[in-house]
Amino acid sequence: MIVLLLVNGLVPLFFVGTLEARAVLIALAFGALLMEGLTWWQGFTRLLGLGHVLWLGLVPWLALRLPEQPAGAFKTWLAVVIACNTVSLILDVRDVALYLGGETRPGSTA
Repeated sequence: MIVLLLVNGLVPLFFVGTLEARAVLIALAFGALLMEGLTWWQGFTRLLGLGHVLWLGLVPWLALRLPEQPAGAFKTWLAVVIACNTVSLILDVRDVALYLGGETRPGSTA
């Protein structure tokens, strides 16, 4: 989680003049608000995976923009964001599916 916060919340501040960095920061802010609401509503459940729903569009969009970027720190950051957020999305989809299947609490079977 710390890595996701650094990659999505801190590093984009160095590139805030770019559309990509602003999109990542907006997605992070939206996700934080959504997760706060979900936690208030349901508590700490697997449903929190919905907090990254904007990443379903963000990650492919960033991936399409990656090849046109010149080599350097910005391109490296984009690649790291894409990789980290993709792994997180895989886990999020799994968590939400488990929640919908009745496994509501992380680490539980009921």
